[in-house]
Amino acid sequence: MNNIKVKNHTKTLIYLTTSLVCIIFAATAFASTMVGDAIAENMAYKHANVRQQDTRAVECKLGADDGRTVYEIEFYAKGIKYRYAIGAYNGKVIKHEYKITREVPSKSDILMDSIDPERKYGVTPRYAQFMVLHRLIGAVEDDIIEFKTDYGDNGRKLYKGKAACHGIVYEFKIDAKSGKFLYWEEEAGGKK
Repeated sequence: MNNIKVKNHTKTLIYLTTSLVCIIFAATAFASTMVGDAIAENMAYKHANVRQQDTRAVECKLGADDGRTVYEIEFYAKGIKYRYAIGAYNGKVIKHEYKITREVPSKSDILMDSIDPERKYGVTPRYAQFMVLHRLIGAVEDDIIEFKTDYGDNGRKLYKGKAACHGIVYEFKIDAKSGKFLYWEEEAGGKK
């Protein structure tokens, strides 16, 4: 009778040991599973308080931050450029930053548009943005993801920026005096 009890305890001990090993293995495997780029992007959108459909030019790639594996995410929404590092295994925000990339037209720009419609005195930032949107059929104001006033090496006033529309990122430079496009580049990779 004691022999039967020992065999039953041995079987139970083997069963419990095997179960424990399986649980540890499953927990280890689960802990090493990455959250995936779609979930990481959604965590960044949620943290930035933006909707996915309002974003442009989304980039998501695996990288490292202080020895941790992260999803490096960059996107534009409503004139702001966001950069995030999201933990690849836990989906937590590790780092984030944002930068306002588009100038808001001033009252003087709007007034200048009404005073100088033929652009004798140059092109306003607002009109330059209109020119970009006119080139991109079907584009809307939020498709301009970066816009700033700059000066070239020769002191010439320029408008520089980026637009994302139809799955393409467009980079441009416009002469602020003549309104001519000095540079226009298209690169696949922007989000609709």
